[in-house]
Amino acid sequence: MAPLLMQADLDQLGLEALSVRPDLYVKSHTLRSIVLKNIHALAGIDRHIIVLVHNAYHDGEDKRFYLKPPDAGDIEVYVPHHCYGCTYEFHVIGYEWTSGAIVEHLKFQVRSERSVDEQRILLNNIERLVCRESMAPAILYRNITEEQYELLSNSTGLILPSMRRKSGHPSNKAFNRFPMTYLCARLHKGQLPTCSPYGPVQLSFPAPYIINDRCRLFLVDMHCYASYRKRIHYLTLVIATKGSFAYEEMLRLEIPKLNIANNPFMSYNAETGQLLCATQLQLRAGQTEPDQVWVEVMLCDRALNIHKARKEEVEHTAGSTVGPRTNAECALCHATAQIH
Repeated sequence: MAPLLMQADLDQLGLEALSVRPDLYVKSHTLRSIVLKNIHALAGIDRHIIVLVHNAYHDGEDKRFYLKPPDAGDIEVYVPHHCYGCTYEFHVIGYEWTSGAIVEHLKFQVRSERSVDEQRILLNNIERLVCRESMAPAILYRNITEEQYELLSNSTGLILPSMRRKSGHPSNKAFNRFPMTYLCARLHKGQLPTCSPYGPVQLSFPAPYIINDRCRLFLVDMHCYASYRKRIHYLTLVIATKGSFAYEEMLRLEIPKLNIANNPFMSYNAETGQLLCATQLQLRAGQTEPDQVWVEVMLCDRALNIHKARKEEVEHTAGSTVGPRTNAECALCHATAQIH
C-alpha cells in the first residue's frame, strides 16, 4: 500500500501549480461536511484518493481520509467535529496505487464567513424583519463568578477584552480578529435576568459609561439555536472606537456601519442617556407569536471598570456556559437572498 501523504509532503512537492477545479465541491453552511462532486474523474481502476482537511483557525493535525475508487460520482467528506464552524483548506490528491505517483492535486478553501454581499443582504433583511415598535429600554450587563469578581476587586478592577473564538459562530466576521468584551442588552420583561449560568454576580453598566461620541456601531451577525424551543434570534453588534484597530478592521471587512442614534437594533440617545434595543421580529404568515430578539454587544478597544457598574446577586443556575451550535438551517439568519 502506498503511504499516506503528510502536509509536509505537499509543501515539498509544490503542487499549487497543478490544476485547480473548484467545481469539484459544494459548500455546506454547517461545515460539518462537504460533497466532492464528480470525484470519479480523479479515480480509476488503479487510482486512489487522499483528502487532507486543515482548519484555518485552530492549531492541530490535519484530518486525513484515505478513499478507494468510489462507485458513485460524489463522496461526502466530514470535517473534524471539534473544529466545527471555521474555514477549512482541502487538498484532494489522486495518486497511482501501484507507484504512488501523484496524478492530480486539487486545493481549495471552504469559507465560513459571509461575503460582503451576503453581509449587506443580512443587514437589509434584518432591517425588514425587526419590529421597530418592539424597541424597549435596555441595560448593558454581564455576569461573572464570585471568584472572578473577588480577583478583579483585589487587583485593577478592570475586565479586559479577550479574543472570542469563532467555533459555533461560523458566519461571524468579527470573531477571531480582535479582542472584545461581551455584554447583553435586552431585558427580560423589562427587568434584568434573575439567574445566569455564567455566575451569580451581575454587573450592569450605565450606557453613558460605555458609549461616547467616538463610538461606532456595526451589525456583524444574526444567529439562532435549533435546540431552543422558542424562536429566539440573537443580533450581535460591535461597538468600536473610531480610529482603533477594531474600527479599521470593520471598515476593511466592509461591515455596514449603523447610526448609533437611529437604527432598529439598538439606539442610544446621548442627551437623555437612554438605551433602546429591539425585542421582536415582525409577525410572519402562519405565526401566532412573533420570534424574539436578543441583542448581544461586543465592546472593543476598552476595559470595563467593575466599580462603575451596579452589582447585584442573582441565582447561579447549573448548566454549560458553552452554547449549542448555531442553527445553520434557519432561513432568516442564513438567507442568501433578499426577503420581501
